[in-house]
Amino acid sequence: MQGSVPKSLKRVLVIDDYFLNRELAVDLVKMLGFSVDAAATSSEAMTLFLKYHYDLVLMDIEMPGMDGYQLTEEIRKVKKEIKIVAFTAYAMPGDKEKCLNAGMDDYLSKPVEIDQFERILLKHLDENLNKGGSIC
Repeated sequence: MQGSVPKSLKRVLVIDDYFLNRELAVDLVKMLGFSVDAAATSSEAMTLFLKYHYDLVLMDIEMPGMDGYQLTEEIRKVKKEIKIVAFTAYAMPGDKEKCLNAGMDDYLSKPVEIDQFERILLKHLDENLNKGGSIC
C-alpha cells in the first residue's frame, strides 16, 4: 500500500438539514474510517467547504435556501474535481438521472442500506479499490 493515503486523512462533508439523517451519515462515515464534518444548511456547508479540504461531499437535495442542485453548481465553481454524492429521499424514476445531470458523481437514496452506503463511499474515496487493488 505504498503511496496510499490513509483513510483517516480522507475527509467527507455531510450536508443534510434533518438532524437524524445527518447524524446517521456522520456515524456511517466514521465507521468506515474517514474524517467527517457536517453542515445543516447550504450556507454552513459553503463556509466549511471554503475553509477546509474535502475529498467527498455527501449531500441532501431538499434543503432550505439553496437546494442540493444549486449547491453542487456552487461547489463545482470552486473545485471541479471533488466527488459529490446525492444522499436524498428523492427516489422516484428520473431522480437519480437529475442528480447526475446536475453534476453529482453518484446517488444514494434514503433509507440507505449500510452495504450500499459503504460501497459508494469506498468507490469514490478508496484509492486501492479504484486501482483494482485489494483492501487489507
